[in-house]
Amino acid sequence: MGNRIHLKTIESFYREKFGVEIEAKSFDNNKTGETYDAIYKKGLDVAFVYKMDDGSRFFSVDSDGKIIDGENIYGYVNAPVSTKENGTLVFSEQDLVLHYEYEIQDNEELIKREAELFPERTPIVLNGMFTRNGTTGAVTTFYVDEIVHANEEQFDEICRGDDSEILKQYNEKTYDPITDGVHGILVIGPKGDGVMVDTSGYDYARYMSYAPKIEMPVNYILEQNMKRDAIYEMKVYVPLKVTRYDEDFEEEEIDGEPYMRDIRERVREFNREDGERGLAEYYSKDNISRNKVYSIRPDVERVRDVMMGVAVIKMTKPLTEPEIEDLKDYLTGQFADGWGESFEQRAIEVSGREIYVHYWDSHEYYIKTEEEMEQDFEQEQGMQGMGGMSGM
Repeated sequence: MGNRIHLKTIESFYREKFGVEIEAKSFDNNKTGETYDAIYKKGLDVAFVYKMDDGSRFFSVDSDGKIIDGENIYGYVNAPVSTKENGTLVFSEQDLVLHYEYEIQDNEELIKREAELFPERTPIVLNGMFTRNGTTGAVTTFYVDEIVHANEEQFDEICRGDDSEILKQYNEKTYDPITDGVHGILVIGPKGDGVMVDTSGYDYARYMSYAPKIEMPVNYILEQNMKRDAIYEMKVYVPLKVTRYDEDFEEEEIDGEPYMRDIRERVREFNREDGERGLAEYYSKDNISRNKVYSIRPDVERVRDVMMGVAVIKMTKPLTEPEIEDLKDYLTGQFADGWGESFEQRAIEVSGREIYVHYWDSHEYYIKTEEEMEQDFEQEQGMQGMGGMSGM
């Protein structure tokens, strides 16, 4: 089915982007036996829907027999591919067409919103004795939907049973139901202690179980799972600048191509200091791509006869466009102020001289994926072809 889009996601999209409430209505086609789902402005009088034989258009008619203005019809599916999941409609993204005031909407934003509202549960399963109002129950299996790192004030707030913004944000998401235990959020404090919380839909810890020193074992489990599932790879490229100091101790830029092997060896040697996950180890909790990216390792490659810096990324799933942009921002920071700043200060001795390699340069810097590099190349070839034709 590809990407799934819940009706709740579509409702959120129209409410926040356009300030309108929507609802889905289902109609049976007595001729074909198919069911169609269309999305309308909430409260609209819709008696039936007629679909053109070629499937190109839907016509909606009210109880008076009048065709409904298209401005009040926000979406439809091109084929009967919607399903019911836990009582709510779920659509196939590739078959879903949404529009507002006759303008078709980009489904990429829906996919991002879907991932936020219907995220995947973590692989962590714990046991705890949950308390409520001072009463402790039996040992219960606890499925961890998500893990949040809180500061001291936020952590104490939850442990006291006060309303919490962290729990409020968690309650806005939906996870699959559990039949052999309970599920909820694991909140970890700054000292590594945690509290398992079953909110039961409330913005405070309705049921909670204390989990001392839980951070280290949880991080280990998550890391091992990511390592196992990191079967996808992508690369992003940046231009390299190679410099050395002349006899007057003035920095000058040189051609680094003859020293590519020496540069690559030094980069890989430098990488070993960061361990197996490389630069992914330093992701902050604000990086939206961190739960998919297992490792990031800088390297050097030759791209169309040009030596370039490259970051090799191992992932558990392909990244969405917003996640790729998040990754690029993170790497730019690392190359400018973190890993790259440290690396460019380490001299590489070649042929009795010392050279320095820069992964970031304020004048020439850019960062592009393999696909973007290929697109640039094809565009450049096309421009050259056009230039050749103009001289005919």
